[in-house]
Amino acid sequence: MEAGDKCPVSMQKHTTKGAFSAGLRQAKKRRSLAPFEEYRRRPTPRLRNRLVRANMGLAENDARRWTHQCSEPFEDLLQEGLIGLTKAVDEFDPSTRNAFSSFAMPWIRGAIQHYLRDKGWGVLRVPRQAVEVYSKV
Repeated sequence: MEAGDKCPVSMQKHTTKGAFSAGLRQAKKRRSLAPFEEYRRRPTPRLRNRLVRANMGLAENDARRWTHQCSEPFEDLLQEGLIGLTKAVDEFDPSTRNAFSSFAMPWIRGAIQHYLRDKGWGVLRVPRQAVEVYSKV
């Protein structure tokens, strides 16, 4: 094709459709980040609880995965995952425009792993700092 030629009709539709769907994705992402932006401006327990409930599936999926790898009950692992999810909601910065799920999963996984590590010391619970010091020695 030369510089003055027009694109075929099929290519024009594809290009327009791609730009349109990209615009929809951006709009959807802005809408999904809007509650986090509101929470960042004005943190309230009610809004935080709404955000945790909306993303509870992340903690459920990770807790379910861990139940196959250890003998701890699902409910305990879910509770620890929700603690991590709550911390992720508190720490998330929506201005980075990253997906919340990508940000929250390390927090959820870390909370569950800390629980399993702390729980593995037997009946007497040893503080996490003591476990970390002991593992370095």
